[in-house]
Formats: sequence, C-alpha cells, structure tokens
Amino acid sequence: MIADARQDAPVYVHFPLVVGKQKLADTDWARIDAYMRDTNTPHVNLHLEPTRSALGDIDDDTVIDLCMREVQSVVDRYGGDCVVLENVPYRAFQSDKYRAAILPQKINWIIRATGCRMLLDIGHARISAEALEMSPFAYMNELPFDRLGEVHIAGVTTYTRDIHERAMQHDGYEAIMKKYEGADVIGWNMDHFGMESDADWHIFEWVLRKIQRGEAAEPRFIAFEYGGTGAPFAWRSERDVIARDVPRFYGMVHGVMEKP
Repeated sequence: MIADARQDAPVYVHFPLVVGKQKLADTDWARIDAYMRDTNTPHVNLHLEPTRSALGDIDDDTVIDLCMREVQSVVDRYGGDCVVLENVPYRAFQSDKYRAAILPQKINWIIRATGCRMLLDIGHARISAEALEMSPFAYMNELPFDRLGEVHIAGVTTYTRDIHERAMQHDGYEAIMKKYEGADVIGWNMDHFGMESDADWHIFEWVLRKIQRGEAAEPRFIAFEYGGTGAPFAWRSERDVIARDVPRFYGMVHGVMEKP
C-alpha cells in the first residue's frame, strides 16, 4: 500500500494499534520503527477501545487505569509528543465495548496523565455523543484541545438498507458487520462517508475555528478519512467524492477560499 500510494504523494502511516485489548505488549515495535523511519511518520497512533472480551468484566476505574498504563508504555518509548490517542465510536447496543472509554472526561484524563496528544476523530465524536445523548459540540468541548495532534474528518450518514445492500456485494463486508454484535444497524449513523450534508461541513469548520483562534493546538495532520482498500472501505471509494470534497477541505484549512 505504501509503495502504491507513494506514486501519487508523500505517505504517513496510521497504525492499527489498540489500547484496551491486552495486545500492545505483543507489538513488533521494531517493525513500527521501520515504518516510521521509512515514511517520516512523526507519531504513533493508538485507538482507545477496551473490550470485555479482552479484559473480562471489570469496573470502569480499573479499565481506565489499565488503558492509561498501556498508553504510558508507548509514551515511555516514543515520548508524549510522538504518541496520539484516538477516540473511537460507541453505540449503546455495543455491550462488548466499555462505555467509560468514550467519556470525554476519561479521555482527557488519560491524555493528561500520560502526556500524549489527542487524535480527534470528528465522526467518531459525533457518534459517541449521540449515544451519550450529548451534542457533538458539548462532547468535544470536554476533550483536551490543547493537546491536539491530528484530526480525522469524514461525513456521517444514516445507514440505509440501500447502502447495506451495496456494501454487502463486496467480499469481506459481512465479517466486518460482526462488530455490531448482531444489532439491526439500519437507521444508525455511520462515518467514513463523503461530506454529504451541511452538518458535516459545519462541525469541521467549528473545529478549524478553534485551531485558528488558538483554542486548540495546531495538529500535524488533518486527514479526510474516506475511501481506501479492503472490506470496510472498498465499496465507498468513489473518485468523484474525493474530487468534490478535497479541494473544499484544502481551501478551508489553508484559508484560500470562502468557508461554508
């Protein structure tokens, strides 16, 4: 994938490392280091996603403490400014996920306790805020924007029967749906789509303005997390969507066109 992508543009790596599944200790860090050197990737990203299937049924304080210690182990290796912790999406029916790990005050505590930086995934924040019956703005306002290191943005779309049937035509997608634990996901909000609504653009502008006003640290990367390879993304990797949305993103980030 790196070799293919390099034909078009410089590359950095987004690693599939997860906090809260007791697997970080098995990571081949030498391989991580090699990818970072090869691509000039400036930080290691971690996904904050503890699960009962990995940790057992333990209390929330113990879960957060375990996650903090895992993050700290990576910070000890790379330094706080070179580790970013990403918020993940949570829906109320996903009983295997620990709800405590998507509470903004808990995310804030882990980041400040370890000295790492935040990878804010705006779509994930919108979905988690919905599960907590909060507005996405109130949810994000409790996160540590002064430790912002990276931003992910993509459209959030209601998952319809038509979308599902189109996605199921691609190999491997049925296995991907198992993460929803058998729930009927029709009607739920999903991310990793194009920017299809004014709400998608408005919430991105809100984050940008916080950065521009100095209310948030300037991130190293702002990534449009749409499209890609493999079962989760191959069915939603349309050239027309990328051609439509990326120039608007670029203009907003660099201030060379009127913002929506």
